[in-house]
Amino acid sequence: MLVKSQVKEISERELEDLIRQQPDLVEEGLLIIDQQKITQNLENQGRLDVLFVDSDNTLIIAELKIKENDRMLSQAIDYFDYINDNKEIIARLYSEKKTNINPSKEPRILLIAPSFSKTLINRCKWISIDIQLKRYLHLELEDAAKNHTIFFEEVNIPYNLETVEVKTNDDHLDYIKDEKVKSFAKKLFDEVKQWDESRISFTPKKSGISMKLSGRVFGAYYPRRKYFMLHFLEDENFVRHDVKEEADLELAKIFLKQSFDSINSIV
Repeated sequence: MLVKSQVKEISERELEDLIRQQPDLVEEGLLIIDQQKITQNLENQGRLDVLFVDSDNTLIIAELKIKENDRMLSQAIDYFDYINDNKEIIARLYSEKKTNINPSKEPRILLIAPSFSKTLINRCKWISIDIQLKRYLHLELEDAAKNHTIFFEEVNIPYNLETVEVKTNDDHLDYIKDEKVKSFAKKLFDEVKQWDESRISFTPKKSGISMKLSGRVFGAYYPRRKYFMLHFLEDENFVRHDVKEEADLELAKIFLKQSFDSINSIV
């Protein structure tokens, strides 16, 4: 017997509950590790709707809306900023969730809403973060129990035809135009490598270089024309230190070594 149905609006909490009960409807192999998680980077604070880990052990930041809302993209990017900066810590905190979060993998963003504007879809095309859009359809069945069901459908993001520039470590070093500061950066990398040549790696990113020990990030380098920034772990958070003079460099090596030792104690 064919049961009729009708589209039924739901609250954001109801949507979140449905996803919590059946995450596989969104994507096979998803596991929820947190909901309504408070995030804070600098002056930005908010509650991340759902934090998933997928079947490939990659973190997923999910933002949910029950109405078309272009602002959800910028919100998700703010949450991405926090999660990506703290993914090594998150991997340790949620180790009891029967999952093996891989902190070397960049998180994904998942936006879930009943519809998306053309503006939001087009903006996603120009963002290098891995973003997926899924629209949902919530139906109430016209049966005695008034059961309901929900469907998810992926929305296509237009392909970006722009050629992506692949930067190397040398590119990031050469970005500095002050020769003295550039020599500081090269000296730093040479010395850091000697701490453990077999396990330390330097991975070029879009805007800098990630310093890793056995795949776990203990520092990051971001060049500027006349100085460079270093990010390192301090009290389980990444903090910034600018290097302009030799005294800055010596302090940076101390900070990075402490961060290195912290990661070395757990890998």
